Amino acid sequence: MSIFTEMYDLRRFATVHEYKEFLSKLSLAIEKGWIEEIPVSIKRQVPRDERWFREKSSGEVYLLESLEGKPAYWRPVEPEELFPSTPITVVSHMQN
Repeated sequence: MSIFTEMYDLRRFATVHEYKEFLSKLSLAIEKGWIEEIPVSIKRQVPRDERWFREKSSGEVYLLESLEGKPAYWRPVEPEELFPSTPITVVSHMQN
């Protein structure tokens, strides 16, 4: 069982209070050295308010995302997100 599941076993936070309680537990886990925040390794075409965390004992990486107007959630990061096989390109619509 992952530490994220131990802190909050659902993936989507039902209330703001639950999300704040999770953030408090997450801060404690970081302080204790069980989890570390790592840089997001992919660039998305549409930027997101996401943070990535690695569980030190297992090496598992988790994404925590808060969406404006929607409940925040967490989930495991997929291997292809950690190591994308093709670069993500951003298309610019600007003309000279």
